[in-house]
Amino acid sequence: MKTLNLRKESHYRNFVLHLPIPEEEYYAVLDCRKLFRECLNRIYRERPGLFPDGFGEGFRLKDKLISRYYGICIRSIGLLSSDKRIFSILPTFIRVDFDVPHANPTRTPKEIIHSIVTKEADGCSLVESDFRRNHPELYFAAIKAYGTWKLILETAGLSSRKAKSLCQLVDRNISARR
Repeated sequence: MKTLNLRKESHYRNFVLHLPIPEEEYYAVLDCRKLFRECLNRIYRERPGLFPDGFGEGFRLKDKLISRYYGICIRSIGLLSSDKRIFSILPTFIRVDFDVPHANPTRTPKEIIHSIVTKEADGCSLVESDFRRNHPELYFAAIKAYGTWKLILETAGLSSRKAKSLCQLVDRNISARR
């Protein structure tokens, strides 16, 4: 595995900036454009060598989307300098092996199953579309590890029938309240 602070060209002509952002801070600032910008500026002041030439001239926040490759939500930035390159910001808590295509073992299969069982115990819906919408990082990590949602639920000792019946029970309770 190579060093974590890499700028690696991807297939889509954008680049990845692997930055030292703790997991808790990353998820706290991800949804707020102002906080995310402040986080990047702070890291740039502390460690300018991690950033590409032209970053000091400014940048604009671009997309925020779920990366199927990395299994997490990532944000992109565009440099305001003349080359106008696009960079995906990837925090260092994501372990990446650039030598193996689509290899990002951020969670072991056992950790994934444990997380899903915990979510179910906390009352989260196990209906695939609901789970994908509410927990996208965990969903994509599970799909990457197991392939199908049905196999994931079976491995976790949960059945898709149980997930559907739980959903129907919640729907009935909501309807009864109306």
